[in-house]
Amino acid sequence: MWMALKKGNPSPAGFGGVLRDHMGCVLVRFSKSVGVAKANLTELLAVRESFVIFTAMTWANDHFLVVESDSKSVVCWVSNP
Repeated sequence: MWMALKKGNPSPAGFGGVLRDHMGCVLVRFSKSVGVAKANLTELLAVRESFVIFTAMTWANDHFLVVESDSKSVVCWVSNP
């Protein structure tokens, strides 16, 4: 996933990500503007969108989702809700 923020927090924000199969082939690409938001909220929204897209796929029951993020806080929040 990637996230772009301008200077300041909160600021205009957006995120995007890529779902790949076990061979690294791109299955889905996505991006979304979230308006004005703080960095951690934007990271959480990116993870949430990944879950929503993944679970909507017909192949989701046969695969698992690995989420990568550069936000330590978000990784902790998602790992230990």
